[in-house]
Amino acid sequence: MNVDYSQLLLDIRNHLVATKCTSTPDITKAIEQFFEKQYQNNYTVLPSSRDGGEFLVDILVAAFNPRNLVNCDEKGSISLQETEPQVLLAVESELGGSGGSSPCGIMKNVVEDFMKLLLVTSHYKVLFFTSLPYVQEQNQVENRVKILHSLFCKAQPVTNGLLLVHLNGTRPEAGAGQVKVTIENNNDVRGFYISETGGQCFEIAI
Repeated sequence: MNVDYSQLLLDIRNHLVATKCTSTPDITKAIEQFFEKQYQNNYTVLPSSRDGGEFLVDILVAAFNPRNLVNCDEKGSISLQETEPQVLLAVESELGGSGGSSPCGIMKNVVEDFMKLLLVTSHYKVLFFTSLPYVQEQNQVENRVKILHSLFCKAQPVTNGLLLVHLNGTRPEAGAGQVKVTIENNNDVRGFYISETGGQCFEIAI
């Protein structure tokens, strides 16, 4: 598998804008549907909503199915398949979560899921996340990306780089409750690339 992060970001953005989702659960489902449609013909796609629960991360694109690694017959014989258990693409999505009503609460949840990605051995990795600004904070998205980039450099994961996809988040009108993720146009989806060694981190212009 060869993944062009710029093209992947463009395809993801077009898909999310076209689906016109109006709730966070619908957006999460649309993300799963995108990766299933994109890769299910050639690989095993394991989304967290599938029966059996999450396998390592929210979405896993693999060259194997974990349930099919062994063959069993009625005589009690068990043998291994020759398939190499290789993970090709790992995806995490954190669009609010418990305590996701404040800038700090959201970021703590994002970092927790980001660490899962950094610890999973996968050729390619994608994080979907959102954020809210502190009072009078400018460029909050770039500020959050800097933190994630710093964590990436500290962890030094084995990967071909990582794609960060930021989805626009707004506070509920009443000022209470969780962040509301909104995708109404192309500007609501932004992508950032962290290079293989962490030496580069920049926004992808599409």
